[in-house]
Amino acid sequence: MTETFNTNAEKYLYSRNHFRKVAQDEFLRFNEHMNDLVASVNELVSSMTLFTSGKSLTAIPNGLYLGDLMVSFCRSHFISTDLTLGGELIEAVTIIRKQMELLSRLNELRNGLDINKLLRRTPNLKHLKTNLNRLYSDYSEIAHSSSPQPLQLLEPVINF
Repeated sequence: MTETFNTNAEKYLYSRNHFRKVAQDEFLRFNEHMNDLVASVNELVSSMTLFTSGKSLTAIPNGLYLGDLMVSFCRSHFISTDLTLGGELIEAVTIIRKQMELLSRLNELRNGLDINKLLRRTPNLKHLKTNLNRLYSDYSEIAHSSSPQPLQLLEPVINF
């Protein structure tokens, strides 16, 4: 290593960036169409968000809340994608778990449930349209560090 660092934090961040780049390259090389898939999903999410940007949602029941949920989903999508590509899987799963809850809340609202009964409550995953809820308990276990097994995904970032 020819780099010199003034602080341990600089050394850590340099190493983290290096290994994130390695993980991203390996992830995108895993499947020749991976780049296209990631780009397509990013385009879909950003297009949905930009479509509603600047529009008044006040005429829609719970429109302001729905708008906030949509913005949160978009932001979290790009963060979780970045974390996944960079090999930071525990952190990515934690955000993806949040996305599941957000989709559940959107469905609860779409199904006409009373917002006053939903606020300050965790969204009910039975409102997910797919079988994503089967992953939720595993993702919760990872998010809460309640088992040492998922922590084995971690590797020391500094290998210099």
